This record gives sequence, C-alpha cells and structure tokens, in this order.
Amino acid sequence: MTPQGTAHQVALAYSPRSCQAYKLGALWGYSMLGRAALPGERPTFSVEMLHYGRLVGLPEDLSRPMIARTPRGATFDQLSAQNLTITENVTKFLSAPR
Repeated sequence: MTPQGTAHQVALAYSPRSCQAYKLGALWGYSMLGRAALPGERPTFSVEMLHYGRLVGLPEDLSRPMIARTPRGATFDQLSAQNLTITENVTKFLSAPR
C-alpha cells in the first residue's frame, strides 16, 4: 500500500488503531463471500485477520469465529447468517467507548 492509500489516510486522520480496524474490516469483508460459499474451509486471510484483530484488541471469542473453518454441511444461507452475526458482534465491540 502506498502512503496515499486509504488505510494510511485513516491512520493520519484518526489513529493507527482506526487504520488497523479498517484493515480488519477490509479483510473480513473480502473473506465473507468465500466463507459462505465454501463450507468446510478456512476463510481467506485468516492469519491476517487474526493479526489485525489482536492489534485492535479484539477478544479471542470474537476473533476465533472469523477465522474458524466453517461447518462442512452448512448451506450458503446458514453461513451468510453466521457471517452477519460475527460482523454485528465485532462491530458492537469496536464501536463501544474505550
């Protein structure tokens, strides 16, 4: 990423933690569709999401579902609903006052 990149601009305008949360969200957003479409697989960018989750202080009970292998027999709709629940939980945590 170049110094003019969005993540860098977020860090300059807000904070390094905001930049890290932005990167976590970007990786999670990219991974959600593949996660829903490929039951039984680990999401793309699991290692990177775990890294940024740790940097923003995401508790393990919130970060682990993001990177866990999905159930083999789950349907696209079931995994999509799971993705939304994970997103809501992480968003709630990150938007809570510190």
